[in-house]
Amino acid sequence: MYKKTNWPRVFNQLWCLFVAFITLFGGGCLLYQQTLISLYYFLFSLILAIALYLATKTAPQDDRWLGLIQFFSAINLYSLLWSIHKNLNTQPVDGLLLKIDMWLDYYLPINLLMIDNYWLSEFFSFCYLAYYIILFSCITYYGGQSSNIRTKCFFHGLMLLYFSGVILHIALPAIGPLHAFSIQFSSTLPKGKITSFLITLINYFDIGLTAFPAMPCAITFYLLGYFFIFHKYNITLFLLIFFILLCLSCTFLHFFYMLSIFVGILQATFVLLYLCKILGNMYS
Repeated sequence: MYKKTNWPRVFNQLWCLFVAFITLFGGGCLLYQQTLISLYYFLFSLILAIALYLATKTAPQDDRWLGLIQFFSAINLYSLLWSIHKNLNTQPVDGLLLKIDMWLDYYLPINLLMIDNYWLSEFFSFCYLAYYIILFSCITYYGGQSSNIRTKCFFHGLMLLYFSGVILHIALPAIGPLHAFSIQFSSTLPKGKITSFLITLINYFDIGLTAFPAMPCAITFYLLGYFFIFHKYNITLFLLIFFILLCLSCTFLHFFYMLSIFVGILQATFVLLYLCKILGNMYS
């Protein structure tokens, strides 16, 4: 028998308040820069926060656009976090994370990924770019779906992942080994066309201290777990293989620390267990 649960609705309201707080705080940091583009971006963020509030308010009756607006508000938070960290002159914790990675390196064969290989670098860069294609394909598919249980669960779990991720970005800001220790890591990375394009893209859309946890790995693990829960085993198998390649890519390209990847997996695991509990309560 189907039963309604109020937890997703409570989280939607909490997410709305969280976005409003970051928008106002980050918007104040943007206005402090006293540039025209900062003013325009603050107005855009404010409009997006208002749209999120209206979508959350009408969600019980009509929530077709809620998931998409929540997703774009989550993406927008990263730029606002960058302005906050920049104005507060936040000190990253990359030194601590690197020490933990060096300790983990004694117990895991990650040093095999330090191989200086041109084609391996190109392959892993392609895998990393493919992550964005997979993510936005899922967003487009479920964003165009009607408000059924699967769509609601998809966006609800994804927003839980972003919410916990942003909290960890604030608590433990890090820019990643490639940027924090560029002399040590950048010189060992072969830069082919795909790799150079990827690094240029990341530098152009620099979103600051967001290397802990590794959100690409967390989101990919969440996607494969989500499809497994809903018995899409062919997609799950594909995503499992891709998830392994993505984790290797994040390590080989020095975008994230090993600890960041482990925490991202743990983060997604808790979200998936929560979704299973919600679904169990709804159909019990």
